[in-house]
Amino acid sequence: MAAVISTALMSCSDDDAEDSVDDLFEVASLVVYNDVSYDLDHGYFELLGENVGLDSYDVEVYLTASSVTLSASSGEFSGDGTFLYLDFNSQDENELSSGTYTFLEKGEERDPFTFAGGYILTNYDEEIEDKSEYEQITGGTIKVTTEESKVSFVIDLTSTNSTIKGNFSNSLSAI
Repeated sequence: MAAVISTALMSCSDDDAEDSVDDLFEVASLVVYNDVSYDLDHGYFELLGENVGLDSYDVEVYLTASSVTLSASSGEFSGDGTFLYLDFNSQDENELSSGTYTFLEKGEERDPFTFAGGYILTNYDEEIEDKSEYEQITGGTIKVTTEESKVSFVIDLTSTNSTIKGNFSNSLSAI
């Protein structure tokens, strides 16, 4: 009897721990990489135009910690913190289309609703580049939802040595 009650209690505590991570993703913009969570406070995008001969448009997205900002005058990022870069292929030439984007394998066309890669930098420091931990994205999916001026990402990626999971929900500023 004691074993059954003990098993039931452990099962509940595992569910509670899992629910708390899911709840965290619902209320905070962050990524979890190597079992460490990193806040993502700012979002930026750049429309690079049509992928010639294809029905897709190149959109670069940068998600950063609050301590990493973009200078309006120089167009350069400054500060230190977390930096996530993603290279999307949108269906719409004027914005990042809502939908689920899958990782583009080497040699595949830049079709709509794919992304051609990206990377995460943790401990990014513009002045000490070798201090940053750099990890190339090698697979996964990103669900994008756009509503008015707000964009939401549900991130489920693999990298060379780890996974990158998280979300972002905020406006994106044009570069």
